[in-house]
Amino acid sequence: LRLSTAYHPQTDGQTERMNQTLEHYLRCFIDTAQITWPKLLPSAEFACNNAINITIGISPFEALRGYQADFHIDIEDDITKEKVPAATDRIHKLQRLREDLKNRWRKATEAQANQYNKRHQTLTFKAKDLVMLSTKNLRLKGSKKLLPTFIGPFRVLNAIGSQAYRLSLPTQYNRIHNVFHVSLLEPYKGKLKDELPMPELEDDDEWEVEEIKAKTMRNKESFYLVKWKGWPSEYNQWVSADDMEHAPKIVQKFEKSIKKASNKTL
Repeated sequence: LRLSTAYHPQTDGQTERMNQTLEHYLRCFIDTAQITWPKLLPSAEFACNNAINITIGISPFEALRGYQADFHIDIEDDITKEKVPAATDRIHKLQRLREDLKNRWRKATEAQANQYNKRHQTLTFKAKDLVMLSTKNLRLKGSKKLLPTFIGPFRVLNAIGSQAYRLSLPTQYNRIHNVFHVSLLEPYKGKLKDELPMPELEDDDEWEVEEIKAKTMRNKESFYLVKWKGWPSEYNQWVSADDMEHAPKIVQKFEKSIKKASNKTL
């Protein structure tokens, strides 16, 4: 088996789908501090290797060993309940855990299939609809792989063309440009009373300007459309000239390019 490299996971789709299923499985169990996942790996491995693979029709364990790893212990044949009750309780807990793991692995696999199907459907929303936002391009605290894949719900304010929507974001996300491509959204199907606390953004004392894309005037004040370093283009933001005082070289470069372009048109 040739595994994907750490920075270019492009070996094959099957490996990547397995990685995504493992990540989804761990999210079901992990605590908010994200420190329990190493202990969950053996259980995840067991659930993975003991699940039926649709392609081959049997589990990876059975394909390798020739038999299914059926975690079944007949307690009555091994020892009486009265003799070692603690051992009996321990075995019962393990049996329940294995069954729970099997169910969660099945749900994780189904969730990955559902996500694929959703991404290949055209979604439309209207004002006041509640949607979930993908964390794909968000810089949130914690391990990227173990963060929730969607957060929300957020209310749609209005459509921007046919492929983007403006959302009403909480104040803790006021640094994020609130217009998102439809591919980053999905309908919210829960109840508002069930909403979970939002993960925090990474602490950035000052964002680094990568490039200025455009300029406009508002009430005789200059504003620049800024592309932030490390952030995708959907997070470009209009920033006042006064707030660009820490990026004078980039401002000067942009102003020179405007002047040069205007001279060419003369």
